[in-house]
Amino acid sequence: MKFFKLMMTYAFVIITISALLMGCARRPSAEELAQLQDLRAEVAALEREISAKEQEKSGLQQQVSQLDQDMRKCAEDKEKVRQRLQQWN
Repeated sequence: MKFFKLMMTYAFVIITISALLMGCARRPSAEELAQLQDLRAEVAALEREISAKEQEKSGLQQQVSQLDQDMRKCAEDKEKVRQRLQQWN
């Protein structure tokens, strides 16, 4: 019986200490929450910037593609003119 009371006392002490330790968990301060909010805003701004740059890149790639097509057409026209000049002489 005495052993049972001793075990119950130890269990009570362990449970009480555990509860106190869990209740004293550190929570973020207002300053840390503000920093987190600032970082989230910065991440959102950077993601918008990335999206804008990707759209700009896509537009530039389309321009390059169009210029390549124009260059090929010019090269074809130049070759046609060269052939006609040779036939004319």
